[in-house]
Amino acid sequence: MLGASVNVFAFTQSLSLGSRGSEVLELQIFLNQDFETQVSFEGPGSPGNETDYFGSLTKNAVIRFQEKYASEVLAPVGLSKGTGYVGPSTRQKLNSFSEEEPTLKGPLILRTQPGQAKPGSFISIYGEGFLEDDYAVIFPENKIARATKSGTTRLTFPVPQGVPIGKQPLFVREEKTGKVTNSISLIIVSQTVNTETGPKSPQIGSLSPRTGGKGTVLTITGEGFTQDNTILTGYTTLFGIPSSDGKTLTITLNPSWEKSLKPNITIPLWIYVENENGSSIESIFNYEL
Repeated sequence: MLGASVNVFAFTQSLSLGSRGSEVLELQIFLNQDFETQVSFEGPGSPGNETDYFGSLTKNAVIRFQEKYASEVLAPVGLSKGTGYVGPSTRQKLNSFSEEEPTLKGPLILRTQPGQAKPGSFISIYGEGFLEDDYAVIFPENKIARATKSGTTRLTFPVPQGVPIGKQPLFVREEKTGKVTNSISLIIVSQTVNTETGPKSPQIGSLSPRTGGKGTVLTITGEGFTQDNTILTGYTTLFGIPSSDGKTLTITLNPSWEKSLKPNITIPLWIYVENENGSSIESIFNYEL
């Protein structure tokens, strides 16, 4: 994922709690490029689900941005704490990134396999750019796991004890450079699910269509779907997707990072489904810019 050193939008308006409009949407997209200023891990405001409303989540993300660049944003106006108000000094710093060369904030993580696990079990993270030798996987409450690298696209780690049950965000940190990745969710369960005698885990049989671009309505056909499925798409995680018949799921592809990439290329998206009964094996969708 591109870090907060990339911005192709010029902010011109002062923004605060309750503001609406295209500049709020662009602000959320920008803040979501950096894990430290991400608006939300899931739901409205999260990567791929940005909105045009400046609510409390956006305000808190702006405060984190202001305090991260305090010497340039806060100190010149005599402040030591962020306010969440996007005024002249904050806009100046936001717009300064458009003058810099695009750089990578850190490696990119695309998915975990499986998508849910209990503490102590081993999980693999698949992504790109794992070039260093030493990585840590960071969970909420600063629960940390040391990762073992396999090539440049895979890390394996044990889920730390004490990570809360439920959907939990994680990210990867390069220990040598301090660079961090985007975040992704992992479902933490209290015990092993999907035993031989239990409910059948979700399985993807086919995707229709298998190729498409922004706005494509994707139908996932398979079995083992419930009324509360999580779909990982390679660019965001979609929660609470229901299946009326247990065999089909429908989503609309709407990645926010499209504007940052060159046109006329095809990107493979790993699609997989998980619910209370387990996780599916991934199926690949070819996303065309």
